[in-house]
Amino acid sequence: MQSNNALTVQTADSEYLSLALNSITGTLFEAAERNIASAIGDGSGYTALERRAMIAAEALRLTHGFDLTAIITRGQIIQQIEREGLTSVHPNGYADLTALAREQGISVSELSDTRALYEVIFPYIQNVLGRPLAEVWAEVGKSSMRELVPALRSIITGEDAAHNTVREAVTTLLNNAAAEILASGEVTQDELTVEQVRQNAVEYLLTQGTTLPTRELRRTVRPSRTPPVEAATLQTGATEWFVSIHITSRDQYDMIMRQLGNHANNMVLEGRRREAEQFVDTFRRLFGA
Repeated sequence: MQSNNALTVQTADSEYLSLALNSITGTLFEAAERNIASAIGDGSGYTALERRAMIAAEALRLTHGFDLTAIITRGQIIQQIEREGLTSVHPNGYADLTALAREQGISVSELSDTRALYEVIFPYIQNVLGRPLAEVWAEVGKSSMRELVPALRSIITGEDAAHNTVREAVTTLLNNAAAEILASGEVTQDELTVEQVRQNAVEYLLTQGTTLPTRELRRTVRPSRTPPVEAATLQTGATEWFVSIHITSRDQYDMIMRQLGNHANNMVLEGRRREAEQFVDTFRRLFGA
């Protein structure tokens, strides 16, 4: 498995851009510190670590968009929050990083994609493929790169993707990459390495990202369509509805969460304990499950 610890992403492909990006990060934290100071005054009643956690969360909120600069800046802030354990000491008592990020307007899918890009994919492009990060980003584009994230992460790390459709696509891509390398005659079956296959598959996907429309690219990395979910809507007033959705796979769950984004305050309830059995039975009867 590819060691992510061996990969160190540079903030940019030139010293000038690196300095500019570092300046942006510094400016964000300065703005965040001013906002927090305005909200809590002199900070009495909060520890230094709690104040630091609030500033980091506010800096995360101030990052916008999904361009290269935003991803790198957001990735740096996320790493700092995790490295210093700031989620657990934040006065709001966030359960985890996902909850903290969601409160700052960052959806589950945005958080996952940001971490995969900053921690895994960007370092691989720069340090293993030896390609300028900004150039690759410009060639592939934001929308296509996001489509490629689950497959690229799985190929690079060797870890199974969360979605069955992506796992199937990755298996096909790796098999095709191995066959292409062997067909070239450059190496024999015994000489072929896992890293050679991974690198070939990554380069192939990045090339596809530069040439295929996003919709067609999606069929390459998610060849099986995620089936629609079953839903029931109860109208209780002229402008009031309750919706219940039956999700039966991780693919469906991520699809729904991606569509809802920041438009829904999703309350997750635990339905696997004995005291919740009657409610679970009611839902299952509703959907005939």
